[in-house]
Amino acid sequence: MSNLTDLVSGAIGYFWTAVEDFDTLDLAMPGHVHLSADGELVLDLLDPHADPFRENPLPRSVAAATSAGGALFLDVHHGRLATTHGGYRVATRTYRTHGVVSGAPLRDLRSDGFLDVSAFFPGIAGWAGVAGSSTSPSKDEKGRLNSLAITVQAAEPQSEDLSRGRRLELSTHWQVDGPADRRTVYAPVEFKISASRPADWTDLIPPLQSIQGLVSLAYDGLVVADGGRVTMDSKKPPMDSPTWWTARLMRRPDGARPPRSMTETPSFNLRTIGGLAGLRRWIELTDAHPRATGPLVARHRYGLQNVETRLMEIAAAIEYWVSAHRRSAQWAQSSLGQGKFAANLAARVGAPFSEFVGDSMAWSRRFWNTNNLLKHEPNGQYDAYEVALLADTGAMLLQSALLNRIARTTAPARAIFDSHRHHQLGEAIRDLLGT
Repeated sequence: MSNLTDLVSGAIGYFWTAVEDFDTLDLAMPGHVHLSADGELVLDLLDPHADPFRENPLPRSVAAATSAGGALFLDVHHGRLATTHGGYRVATRTYRTHGVVSGAPLRDLRSDGFLDVSAFFPGIAGWAGVAGSSTSPSKDEKGRLNSLAITVQAAEPQSEDLSRGRRLELSTHWQVDGPADRRTVYAPVEFKISASRPADWTDLIPPLQSIQGLVSLAYDGLVVADGGRVTMDSKKPPMDSPTWWTARLMRRPDGARPPRSMTETPSFNLRTIGGLAGLRRWIELTDAHPRATGPLVARHRYGLQNVETRLMEIAAAIEYWVSAHRRSAQWAQSSLGQGKFAANLAARVGAPFSEFVGDSMAWSRRFWNTNNLLKHEPNGQYDAYEVALLADTGAMLLQSALLNRIARTTAPARAIFDSHRHHQLGEAIRDLLGT
């Protein structure tokens, strides 16, 4: 990780906007790269031969030979050309990117495609049900600890097929660093997305984002990845696996809240949702119904929002989810009166939710009336604390319904509403409803 750390801390080098041009010095642009305060990689390049009248589309990637080593910058989303007309200023190009591969085998690349990308998530071994390390204590005849053996090894990989020739794999990564008298063991959970043929970066990152969103729901805070590794489309395997960094998984945006504790029991775990098959179904669900999953995950990914917006977004997601099943599922067709969308979903989740709020019909009417007031009555009076309680319980209802769907059981709803994390919320909402 040291080369990657040096790179994002600031490095100078030569840059090429096409991988196939790497090492062609006539096409190289000298420049500087650094990580900006808003979490993006900024490439400031000198381009004295720039033509201001030629179209300059964004490059797919930018290859570089820098003072910190070789790198391939990806997820380029902004570009600007500043030209001059005489004087002593040189034309410059500025690119902003979300990701980089450090140690990429640039001379051996066939393309800027990937065969697999993986992300490391430390602290979630209990959630995932896998472990990359174990300890074996030894005691003397008096029962005192006199030695401790630590074993580190990759967990047996588990895998599931995804759409478009991709594959999901769960295992653990491990490495041991440091001098003999101060060893550091690192054994995070590793999620890998691979492709049957070289794939674009943008095809492999979304499943990892879906996984991150799900884990963040379990821990009630954004769980960031801590690095990862990639396999690129190269003519021969490199000596060392390239490492990578992306703001989409490995940076916590300003305002996004971390979990209160990674050692606190999560509200559900991988086994609760049906294991790796359930995780595959979550990825598929996120792809097919982002309007349902998005509002749940957005709170963790982008930071807290005001309670009014949160309630209206959760209500819109509930309405979307029920409407999406109106033609195919009996539960979504029932006419349950005022607040019918919330009432339909509450009836679908059943006893875990009704016991949590005390009276699911009373809650549904209160939730939907509040949603209507916020949307249609700009001068309407409301209690922000009440809105927050209704929004939080609405999010729990939607989350339970979605996780029940991927688990194909009601175990997620029971786990979520029985979790100690939500005990105070349950008491507060029952007190509000008088149930």
